[in-house]
Amino acid sequence: MNSTNKNNMIMIRQHLLFYCLVFCLFACNEQVKEQGVNEIKVAIRNSELKTSELFTAAIPIRLETKEESLLRDISKAYLSENYLFIKSGHALFLFDRKGAFIRKIEKQGSGPTEYNRLSDFDINERNKEIYILDKGLQKILVYGFDGEYKRENTIGIEAVKILNLDDNTNYTYSGNEESSNNRHKINIYSGSEINHYFNPIDERKKGYLHVNSSQNFYCNENGDILFFEAFNDTIYNLSEQMLSPKYVINYEKGAPDSFFDRSFANIMEFFMEYNKQGYTNSTYNVFENGENVYFSCFHGGVKYFNSYQKATDICFSYNRINDDILFEELEVPFSDDFFEFWTNRNSEIIYFITAEWAKDNIDKIRDSEFRKVVAELEEDSNPIAVFCSQK
Repeated sequence: MNSTNKNNMIMIRQHLLFYCLVFCLFACNEQVKEQGVNEIKVAIRNSELKTSELFTAAIPIRLETKEESLLRDISKAYLSENYLFIKSGHALFLFDRKGAFIRKIEKQGSGPTEYNRLSDFDINERNKEIYILDKGLQKILVYGFDGEYKRENTIGIEAVKILNLDDNTNYTYSGNEESSNNRHKINIYSGSEINHYFNPIDERKKGYLHVNSSQNFYCNENGDILFFEAFNDTIYNLSEQMLSPKYVINYEKGAPDSFFDRSFANIMEFFMEYNKQGYTNSTYNVFENGENVYFSCFHGGVKYFNSYQKATDICFSYNRINDDILFEELEVPFSDDFFEFWTNRNSEIIYFITAEWAKDNIDKIRDSEFRKVVAELEEDSNPIAVFCSQK
């Protein structure tokens, strides 16, 4: 074969290889689309979001303050048809939707109808039942809305989060804490029996990466469930039979998977190196509607709120949220540790502002009645709950 023919053959092989690569990439992209996985590209930018862009309405609710109703913190909140449930410490507080205190459920102890720790809770509105998860005792205890004990199930694993789906189905999340009787992050129960389990605990992370987020499940009014967790840039669809990626978040400064191959002595050493590299820490506080997906992350020690528009395939990030519904363009304390958007299954959003913060900004309140309410508060009064309707 002469040199000309040889060069032609090489060029033909190169073209064939190129077209094969293009075909493979096209096929992979089509497969991703068919599987319903969407890539969300996030460019972290400092900007502000107005509450009027998120909500159609925001109603401030003064929570009654008395000795037995005083909240020391808020580690979870759920708004039902008639009640607002708030976890504070190892107690559960019930207020009605106008803020009146109803009761406090505090069953901490070592008795047969008590829990040792209130690790998490969820609500079954149809049966008017409260499902309380006790990580240490490895149990799910069920109480009525009246606070009376009803029953319990021993689940036999150390879980940190619970989602109640129906009368006999509970989802639990264990994070990266592996134990002798559990090697998966998510377990699904019928009573005390495990039906399905998903996501094996990562061998690389189980020794140090024990980070508990305030929320790991989002369930909408149609019963669709999203699962998400810290230091994981994938948001999943979750059902009783399957856990499948729905959104994959691509940050400009995301941590490569190879970073977790490194050996860390403890969580502090991990955080120091993670922050040193300037990686974005995700994924937190996820919720969605027909038009948008919302989620939070941390970058450079700053909390960001992200809004992904499904129709345009564009994601916007914000480090400030301004309330222009209740206040005159006032920045809410979004960056504070206590600030969280809590969702229920009817797409309502709840967040809280402290009485002290509201009093400091009383001159910027739009509504005169709300201004009178704030004026009557003490600085150590219970926080104000803000009930919002998504756009």
